[in-house]
Amino acid sequence: MRKMGLSKEVGCSWIDTSRYPHCFVSNKDKKHPHYCMIYDMLGYLTINM
Repeated sequence: MRKMGLSKEVGCSWIDTSRYPHCFVSNKDKKHPHYCMIYDMLGYLTINM
């Protein structure tokens, strides 16, 4: 794909909490205002699974 100059569109996941939608993309999306807290919790869950 790179040789042809093509790129893949970024995928995203949506989560709706308290009537507010949140969008997350792969590779540690740092645009969300609470990304540090979210990724800390994901790390905790990963270790404890």
